[in-house]
Amino acid sequence: MFKKIYIENFRCFDKIVLDGLKSFNIVIGKNNVGKTAFLEAIFLHIGSHNPDITFKIDQFRGIVTYELKAESVWSPLFHNLNTQRPILIRSFDELQRKASSEISIAGKKVTKASLKTKGIGYDSTDFSQGLDRLKLVYSDTKKQGITAYAIVDSTNMDGAAFKYERPEELDFKKGMFISTMTSRSLEEEAQRFSKLQIAGNDEKIIEAMQKIEPRLKKLLVVPIGAKSVIYADIGFKKAIAVNLLGEGVVRLLQILLALSQTEDGIVVIDEIERGFHYEFYYQAIKIIAEFAQQLNIQIIATTHNRELLMATNQLFQESNSQDLFIIRLDKHMDEIVPTYYDLSKLKLVFDEGWEIR
Repeated sequence: MFKKIYIENFRCFDKIVLDGLKSFNIVIGKNNVGKTAFLEAIFLHIGSHNPDITFKIDQFRGIVTYELKAESVWSPLFHNLNTQRPILIRSFDELQRKASSEISIAGKKVTKASLKTKGIGYDSTDFSQGLDRLKLVYSDTKKQGITAYAIVDSTNMDGAAFKYERPEELDFKKGMFISTMTSRSLEEEAQRFSKLQIAGNDEKIIEAMQKIEPRLKKLLVVPIGAKSVIYADIGFKKAIAVNLLGEGVVRLLQILLALSQTEDGIVVIDEIERGFHYEFYYQAIKIIAEFAQQLNIQIIATTHNRELLMATNQLFQESNSQDLFIIRLDKHMDEIVPTYYDLSKLKLVFDEGWEIR
């Protein structure tokens, strides 16, 4: 679990430190202040050993095509497009163990040898030949200097625009990003549910879903052509596609399936209220928070919604849990500044009717 995050030269952040994170965190603030960028920084940090991670982040924003030049592809990741400085992301957990990610645009390292003018032998010099790759270097208390590359490959005859050099499989922290994009991978979600069925853990998902859809009897993975999708048995003559049950049900299923694959990890959720009716906010947050607690998952989410904040505050006040933490981001000149609200401050905020979104 992250307690402290340091971000430098990423998106809208020149430098920012966010401290005091807890199990359930919500980031608030005006538009274009860095809420989604903060989630992206965390996801990038967790997955910086995977060189395709930046393309996944782009997909969450709807970016799927590129000009095949390293600067054009990756400069939007850097603050004010300044690729001369690396992106630095550092985290500290509850035991003050540090992990760091450094991301930069680089070229292939080449060794040039030359005959010495005096003496016997050769001199060698390392230099970078053309900026064609993103370099990602990850280190923590157990792993040092794990390096991965995403490389522009415009000469590939198969049409692939990029190739990757990644380290061998190691034990990294799990992470999942749930975006606001309405288009979702139904195949991916079906695969996640299939894994739960094989492990015999699908009943946990169904029990949670029944709290908002009491008619639900079971969920099924149904092959449609070469792919599979999730169907729901709600007592009709035959099962129906789960998407027909409404956006709120589908959104909750999406979040619970992501949580089920991220035990002991971190799940970031952009606009956590998306798809839910305001009368269901309390129940939705309760289901998500309890599911995450069972699996020891840290939640970091964003919202603009006051009713969602009020419902979340009510839930944690009633349980007297100190695991809720609200972070408001504000822009002052070119600096993003955080303001923190714990449970005691939130009680005052809502008792007095103050606006903090």
